[in-house]
Amino acid sequence: MGGISGGTGTSAYQRGVYQQPTALGQAVGAAGTIATGLGSLGFTPFASDVDLKENIKKIGELEPGVGWYTWDWNDKGKALGAESEPAEGVLAQEVLEVKPDAVIVQDGYYAVDYSKVM
Repeated sequence: MGGISGGTGTSAYQRGVYQQPTALGQAVGAAGTIATGLGSLGFTPFASDVDLKENIKKIGELEPGVGWYTWDWNDKGKALGAESEPAEGVLAQEVLEVKPDAVIVQDGYYAVDYSKVM
């Protein structure tokens, strides 16, 4: 009978153990799903300018040069209604360096089209 030679003798189709994705993995996956769905609806990019945020903490990295952060919206961000947007994601100034086509200016601040980043 044919088979795979060598290895541990276990089947290549042996049931594996499910491992829960990390919080970062879940957040990136959710943000990607949201960004893709909203982008297909012509949704306006998310406000991502560092001038609208405070208490910024890097929690991961999407790719070299594009970090994943959490933050609190500052008073300028709140005045623009950014509180209705997620308080985690990318920083527009970083994305501008790596993928300038994903960044626009909106209400005088940078915003990111997440469908071009994810």
